[in-house]
Amino acid sequence: MGGYDVFKTTLSETGLWSQPENVGYPINTADDDIFYKESKDGRTAYYSSIRESGLGGKDIYKVIFLGAEKEMLQSDENIPVLGIIPPYENIFFTIPGKIQVDTAISMKGRITDSDDQKPVVAKLELIDPELSRAVATSISDAEGNYSIKVPASKQYGVEIVAKGYLLYLDVVDLKGQTYMKDYIKDFQLERVEVGAKVILKNIFFEFGKATLKPESYAELDNVVKLLQNNEGVRLEISGHTDNIGSLKTNMKLSEDRAKAVVEYIIGKGITSSRLEYKGYAYTQPIAPNTTEAGRAQNRRVEFTLIKK
Repeated sequence: MGGYDVFKTTLSETGLWSQPENVGYPINTADDDIFYKESKDGRTAYYSSIRESGLGGKDIYKVIFLGAEKEMLQSDENIPVLGIIPPYENIFFTIPGKIQVDTAISMKGRITDSDDQKPVVAKLELIDPELSRAVATSISDAEGNYSIKVPASKQYGVEIVAKGYLLYLDVVDLKGQTYMKDYIKDFQLERVEVGAKVILKNIFFEFGKATLKPESYAELDNVVKLLQNNEGVRLEISGHTDNIGSLKTNMKLSEDRAKAVVEYIIGKGITSSRLEYKGYAYTQPIAPNTTEAGRAQNRRVEFTLIKK
């Protein structure tokens, strides 16, 4: 069509190249069109071309592929010289539409037993902390494989529930992830065993009281799911404090808070015979009480499996 054009050739299974074909307009023009290169995703390309609308001689242009090939309008006008008239404003019968690209981030991996690495069929939910609810759910298959999609690259809470296994809670950081590449994350679950302890990290009380805040309900509902999925399991709910204040005061506060948790779970339909509560005050610290960070860790509620 011009001085230099872009051509296409295809390598066959026998190792031979097909006859080169001119890719035609609008890639090629009556001038020089060279150095054509597609992007890795195949949605765009770049090349150098001389055009009336350009800034100089050879400018760099970006090609955006709009989907299926469109039928072009043909003109029966006799034009002896190409490239001297403005292009048609619309050369297609059908106006090309913008491709709707699925930009959801894909997260994949396996859920297995922490002891023997065998696959586990489990329910995985991603929790948006800003919405305080699940925004994506997946069920792993017989091989333990799961696949889940999320709408935004941000931090999510992970909750995994499986029959015969302890509730799994974690956080995944998907910041910087894009739809162009899968995020791979494997999880290992611990079996329900007598003596196993789980700290409930998102339990909140009013200051100095045993009154549960609404932000605690989502976490406690997961304990309810654990009990529903594992009939016969009994739990001891224990309350713990830091060492600020007297032992007597902290013992009562920790017990009252553990009792409040038990009453919430019973209110969700779990029989009282499957639950016990006890306060330990600051007698079982998990961090030094010498710093605020340590004291914050010690102010906690946890459950212990006491019977299966």
